[in-house]
Amino acid sequence: MDSNIKYKNIEGVCFVGDVHGEWKTLGYKAVEQYGLENYLIIQLGDFGIGFNSEEYNKIELRKLNTKLKKKKNQLVVLRGNHDDPKYFVPEYSKSYSNINLISDYTILNVYYEKDVPDDGIQSTAGLINILCIGGGISIDRTERWKWKTKTPNKNYYWEDEIPVYDELKLNEINKNYPNDIHIVATHTSPSFTYPFTKTGIHYWINRDMQLKHDIEVERGTMDKIFYKLKEEQENLTEWYYAHFHATQTTTFDGVSFRLLDICEFRPNN
Repeated sequence: MDSNIKYKNIEGVCFVGDVHGEWKTLGYKAVEQYGLENYLIIQLGDFGIGFNSEEYNKIELRKLNTKLKKKKNQLVVLRGNHDDPKYFVPEYSKSYSNINLISDYTILNVYYEKDVPDDGIQSTAGLINILCIGGGISIDRTERWKWKTKTPNKNYYWEDEIPVYDELKLNEINKNYPNDIHIVATHTSPSFTYPFTKTGIHYWINRDMQLKHDIEVERGTMDKIFYKLKEEQENLTEWYYAHFHATQTTTFDGVSFRLLDICEFRPNN
């Protein structure tokens, strides 16, 4: 059965690219720079959790939670390849009122805030359902593995970083949300989206003989997810992703695939 989280009376939705542990920057941009209030902020992975101690995580996440809470903003975080997967379970986020590190295949039911008519009953002018799937491959994984073996008390790399194709969950989603998934949010993306080539990563491919194959499998996994969803999801029009440290939009089969750069904020209008 799919898991879903309801967010009610939301003013808007904003997507954010990789932040790589810059949680203070994330909070500053959301509140001070962009003035977001009562927004659902969806961070698309590479949040940067797992590299530091648990005590550090608690201190910094509490600070970020306080900043978000003052403006009634909610933050949802997907799993990236530079995140420890163990944190992306419902139990972990219970300590934070305005931060939620979600598991793969979570669906966000977002109810937009609307005017209250004269009879005092709040009207509902919009609901969007957002499917979230994390995971990706670290192109520098050989170096990260070396760092990890040299300093075993500190994490640099997690072998279970890849995205997972879960046909059972996709079948459940298509059954329970026929034509009702409007947006997909992922860390990496299908092969028919930008980047279209491996230009710029040959250094890493030459140092990791399995990398080229694994990247093709990774993006092939995202292809399978896309085509499975399209069997029932005619109202899927937007797909947001990060991972590739650039800004680009690709249109494929009626869907706009929007790549966000590091700490880039993109409201969904």
